[in-house]
Amino acid sequence: MNLKKILSDFGSWIFIGLTFLGFIIIYAGVGGRGRYNPTGDINWYFIGVGIILILPFIIYMIKIKLMVKKSSDENAERINELIYNGYKVIVNLYDIEI
Repeated sequence: MNLKKILSDFGSWIFIGLTFLGFIIIYAGVGGRGRYNPTGDINWYFIGVGIILILPFIIYMIKIKLMVKKSSDENAERINELIYNGYKVIVNLYDIEI
């Protein structure tokens, strides 16, 4: 296997693992079953750490959404420009030499 591909996949697995760990920590902080806190108590430190672990995922999702929206707007603009300019080009096929 290619080392670059392995390292690339490793980074994405770390990203997914940290996001999953963030959700678990938030669940534990909100009052999930735990050993040291009775059920129902809120541990604000756990919630804060969980949110910090989830923030990169949220930023990544917003970035991807903005990139997709920008590319779809650019494609729509290019198609409209092609339609607008494409009808104005008149080619006389009798003048073309084969």
